[in-house]
Amino acid sequence: MNKDLYHLYKDLDSLRKKHLKEVFSSAPKMLRLIGLVESLGKNLTTIKAVNAIYKEDLENHSFQKLTNRFYKLRQELKDWLLAQLKDSPVCFTAEERELSYLRLLIIKNEYSHAFDKLKKLEKRCWDLNIFELLPQVLELCIRCAQATAYTNAKLQKEYVEKYQHAQKLIQLTKDLRMHGFSMVYSDDKEQILQTMRRIIKPHTTFPRFKKTYHYLAFKGSIFLAARQHNGISRHLNAYKKLVEAHPEMPGLHYEKDHIERTAIDFHKDEAVYWASRNNFKKANQQLQQQKEYLEKYSNIYVRVTERELHNSYLIAVNAGALDDAKGYIDQIKEFQQDHGEEDMLYPYFMNELNFYGIGFPKVKCPDSKALLDKVDIYMKSLDDRQKALTQTMKFKFLVALGDWDAAKKMLKSPELINFYAQQMDLDDFHARFEMLVSAISKQKMDDLRSLVELCKKRKKKHQLTMPNHSWFIYCWMEQVSKFYIKKYRYY
Repeated sequence: MNKDLYHLYKDLDSLRKKHLKEVFSSAPKMLRLIGLVESLGKNLTTIKAVNAIYKEDLENHSFQKLTNRFYKLRQELKDWLLAQLKDSPVCFTAEERELSYLRLLIIKNEYSHAFDKLKKLEKRCWDLNIFELLPQVLELCIRCAQATAYTNAKLQKEYVEKYQHAQKLIQLTKDLRMHGFSMVYSDDKEQILQTMRRIIKPHTTFPRFKKTYHYLAFKGSIFLAARQHNGISRHLNAYKKLVEAHPEMPGLHYEKDHIERTAIDFHKDEAVYWASRNNFKKANQQLQQQKEYLEKYSNIYVRVTERELHNSYLIAVNAGALDDAKGYIDQIKEFQQDHGEEDMLYPYFMNELNFYGIGFPKVKCPDSKALLDKVDIYMKSLDDRQKALTQTMKFKFLVALGDWDAAKKMLKSPELINFYAQQMDLDDFHARFEMLVSAISKQKMDDLRSLVELCKKRKKKHQLTMPNHSWFIYCWMEQVSKFYIKKYRYY
């Protein structure tokens, strides 16, 4: 949210920035916020803002109360900035700006000049399949034809027919988009894909329809990859080929920076795809490419959700990119501080618990007691399933600490026992945990070697069909077993 202010503010011209300060000249706290946006830019955090804006009130009011005041102040500024920018050229594509200019020429009766330029814009819209603008462009062409070539009935008829065709194309674009949105919650994705194929079949001369279809088919079926990975890969490869062949052509949406925004989103979607196949190295490569793209186009603001940050963390930590994983935890912490705790998925320190367990032996928790105290308090608010998953993370953390008694005690939790009793289709993970702790604490090398071989075989055999949670467990058990085998010098 704080980054929202920076990106909105930087798009204001100098006169509007001056006007902003005049509007709020009698609101010192708002002026302080504007000053912070100017001086800190992307680095503005909620903590820095509250300390600077409400410095006189810190002694008499709680920090949380002042934070809530800051949220209201921030929203007021954001609303004002949005109102100023809603009709600004920074919100429009090059074609939309050109169309606006040509509309002005027609208002000023410059029909001949406008007609010449409209023909060029029309060609560009047909070439790039920009169906969103075609009806408006063609409508202006009809007006110009009637004003400059009113005796040429054939020309006017051609434009009317093209206008009617364009109306059908924009409706087809909307229909495709609607079916794509419905794939998110539909139980019958294949039926929706068939409907979309029927829509685009008569329109093969317009590559945008195929591009949109393959994009939606891939995006909407990512989590089916475990069962239908060949079909998903086909959509992925087809979409990439179409992007390469038509780099400027819109896909699902036509808006300012649509090419860059779609590319950024697609790297994220492809990362999720590879993660669903338990290939976290490739998933993390996509996240790295997304980072490079964001750095290259730093002027484009892409807002990241908390869920996306959690997904990125899980990909990075399971790819072994521990520095990146720690960076995502810091971003999650900052996100939760900026947005409050009402809608958060789960506290950032849960990722820390997971990080120091999975990152063993490369990372060590600086204050394990403080972290465990926070986790124990948080667990009281969880249902049995969430509690069991949290206890699994806590078990890994205790193993990393070498606290065997506490680890064994955790395995006796009824929520943990019941949860893994329902996960027996792949393995008896609870029994594996007990075997691991016993093998490490009693230096049973044969058991540790057996665990390593078991994990390798299960991962190789079930990589595409194994749930992520099970994959994480096998990777962790293999990693820990190898560490202690090497430590005891028997490998």
